[in-house]
Amino acid sequence: MGSFGSKGRVLPTRPRPPGAEQLREDVSGSRAADPVLAPPAEPAAAGGEGGGARGAAEPPPAALLGAGAAEGVESLFGQSRRYVELNQRLQESGGRLRAGCEGLRRAGTALDLGLARLRRSACWGLSGPEPPAASS
Repeated sequence: MGSFGSKGRVLPTRPRPPGAEQLREDVSGSRAADPVLAPPAEPAAAGGEGGGARGAAEPPPAALLGAGAAEGVESLFGQSRRYVELNQRLQESGGRLRAGCEGLRRAGTALDLGLARLRRSACWGLSGPEPPAASS
């Protein structure tokens, strides 16, 4: 058995986020062509080939990365695109499953009510008089 007097390890605290002055310093010391600080690209107009977000997504230009990294980036971009498409299909399937589940619940409730009515009528049928009207 362990002793009750021993304390667990104390974890270090989370570092403070950078202040406004630190952010200004970082931005002012960066290169002008830094892709992190570049303004976002304009989204492609809907109605082009394929339409929607699928046709708008483009891999980053290889000129920003270097010759060797371009293939790796394009591979990661393809993986990301497949993940997003698969995630959308998963969300749609989940919605269909939830709707089907709700339909099955309603059908189960209706079957339970029908079974209860059938049992009541069978019990009353053996003893003679008709059962009173059920109030639902």
